[in-house]
Amino acid sequence: MNKIIKKQVLATFALVTIMAGVLIGTNCIYAAQDGKETTTIRLINQTYFNVKNIKVTWNDGKEQTVNTLGSHDSIDFSSDARSVYKMDVTGTTQSGEKFTGHFKGLVGKDTRVFIELDENADVQVFIPQGEID
Repeated sequence: MNKIIKKQVLATFALVTIMAGVLIGTNCIYAAQDGKETTTIRLINQTYFNVKNIKVTWNDGKEQTVNTLGSHDSIDFSSDARSVYKMDVTGTTQSGEKFTGHFKGLVGKDTRVFIELDENADVQVFIPQGEID
């Protein structure tokens, strides 16, 4: 009986983990370019699904669009902004569901901002403690 329960618990945990995986993470890194500080935004799809029509808007309207980002793929794009203090991410899952996430606050060096999709398809912004300037 205990073995059956343990197997069911493990199977349920595996399914929930897959469904609640991180959808998109952004990693903002300061880099010197031509004597000016810029911010690189890394967009990461950490799910087993493709996402499409992704639009990332930061600060006062700077924008980047990605048509399709495959499972476990990433893409980098640069901003001439010295720091990112506001970010909005919108897009569509491969099943056609729209998602959106918002972040406000100064993003410092090597800060990771994760936008997670839970089992209810709700998007939440997660920032590890101690990483906000």
